[in-house]
Amino acid sequence: MIQVGVVFIEKLMIRASVETEELMRLLSADDQEFTVSRPIMEKCVTIRNILPVADVFDDSPLPLPNVRGEILRLVIEFCHHDDLPIGLVQPPQFQEEDRKRCNINKLGQDLLTELMQAAHYLDHEPLLQLCKYELMVRSMELHKETEDGSIDTSQT
Repeated sequence: MIQVGVVFIEKLMIRASVETEELMRLLSADDQEFTVSRPIMEKCVTIRNILPVADVFDDSPLPLPNVRGEILRLVIEFCHHDDLPIGLVQPPQFQEEDRKRCNINKLGQDLLTELMQAAHYLDHEPLLQLCKYELMVRSMELHKETEDGSIDTSQT
């Protein structure tokens, strides 16, 4: 009977921690507001460093003037699916499945570049490294197509 009580109390504690999850609001450059889990967004070193100062102020959203809403949504998605530890020093070695898992391989060149700039601004090293990896893969694919002769660059 004591075991049942312990399990019940543990379940209540887990439920309480989920219900009291600390949320924060972010405001993009184009005035889109996002409510997200604070621990998830603390994977971005810039946000983690701003929060102690921002906590002093009222409950207004944290402005991110260098990141558009569409890009901030992609960063938030990556942070939710990113299972890498906070404060990762050595960037991971990315594989094809990482590109597909994050759908980064489907982004256009402009969005990918903007996402890379946002990852740099927010200091999210794994996302920045994944963007760089994707750019490298695309460059190698373009180089290979050029060598194979499927793209004629001599007439441009």
